Amino acid sequence: MPAFHAPVLANRALPPDAAVLTVAVPAHLTLEPFQFAMLSIPQDANFPFLPRPFSVYDARPGEWDFLIKRVGRGTGGLADALPGSTIYVAGPVGNGITKLPTDRRPIGVAGGVGIAPFLVLYREWLAGRVDVGSQKPLLLFGGRTRDMLYDLDRFTALPIEVRCSTDDGSFGTKGRVTALLEQALAEGPADVLCCGPDPMMEAVAAVSARANTPCRLSLETFMACGYGVCNACAVMVKDERFPQGFRYDRCCVDGPVFDAATLVHAH
Repeated sequence: MPAFHAPVLANRALPPDAAVLTVAVPAHLTLEPFQFAMLSIPQDANFPFLPRPFSVYDARPGEWDFLIKRVGRGTGGLADALPGSTIYVAGPVGNGITKLPTDRRPIGVAGGVGIAPFLVLYREWLAGRVDVGSQKPLLLFGGRTRDMLYDLDRFTALPIEVRCSTDDGSFGTKGRVTALLEQALAEGPADVLCCGPDPMMEAVAAVSARANTPCRLSLETFMACGYGVCNACAVMVKDERFPQGFRYDRCCVDGPVFDAATLVHAH
């Protein structure tokens, strides 16, 4: 796994609580959609001991973007990193997505900063490196408020269909994004790919299961190392070969994307 000190090139604020951080990366690095990186600021005494995992939000030759929401000291330090400073990057990590089913409409379901891995996926589709068949991808984007539909304009500018929901009705349909999903699944065969808060992903998995629709979840599991050594990101995956009926996979090296039907307690 490549690891390097990355100069911060830009920091674009996304009020009220997020930022898009652009860093320089070695030009030879290749990236697949839904891969991620472990980020830290070793020189910052206030940064927690362990790095934090973030999906690569956007990628250009020699540059990666990260969408960072301020939650605690670690995410706050990264979101406030100024151009000219450096952060430590280890990645790309995890298994990316290189193809989607072509006989079903691809539906992305994102909640809040769970939107982060989808931009690279759609850019790869537009570049012809990810095949989605003849149907235009549909993105369902949900947030508590309009402000939490992070960087929405970047997605509505793409040649995809975007439907939004907010809990408070400040933008799009009022209610949960699962209501939009139920409507979309009634329109025809689909394949669901989801990233967001755990309760939302469990609800999306349940809606998809009731509709007999394939569903994959990009898990936001706690991680400590990012390369399969510490086992902190263990995920229970159904496996009848074991007496308990499941095995443990490591989200960082076996994921982060899992078939929802194989996860224990996914729905």
